[in-house]
Amino acid sequence: SVKDSNGKDRTHKKAHIGINFAAGSGKGRPNFAWRSIILDLLVEGSLVIEVRMRLAEPAKTIPSPFIPENPACNAIQKMFMDEKSSDVVFEVQHRNDGESNPEKKAKMSPTTFYAHRLILQTCAPQLAEMCGGPMENGSSPPVPISIPNVTPKIFHHILNYVYGGEMA
Repeated sequence: SVKDSNGKDRTHKKAHIGINFAAGSGKGRPNFAWRSIILDLLVEGSLVIEVRMRLAEPAKTIPSPFIPENPACNAIQKMFMDEKSSDVVFEVQHRNDGESNPEKKAKMSPTTFYAHRLILQTCAPQLAEMCGGPMENGSSPPVPISIPNVTPKIFHHILNYVYGGEMA
């Protein structure tokens, strides 16, 4: 259809001029329309051209590559706070020093956290240094390492991050 300057459809001579582009050439047929045909199609001195395009072949979707999830990350996160496999024990003691009332000084019982020396050496060397030298090949339980002046909640977040968890 041909439209006038107000956008209203006008009845004019319709010309179907098909142009076939060769695949990949980027060129059409030279001199594909006669001047006399184009002059008959002018609407108030303007030529309105409607272009309709379609793909010769449907687009091929490229499947996304299969990337399996790494099981090591999940396995390490599952080891977080595992008492059976741990070889390091932290005892976090946070004292309420009576900030609100200097007369009251309450001592809370320690919160126990279980960790693994290898993970600490790799991901948190400062915590690993607190554990001392290499572990002896005995079956004796590990000696608890005292962590003062840190709340158990904060220490839990720190260890969770060391084991690959996300900070909330």
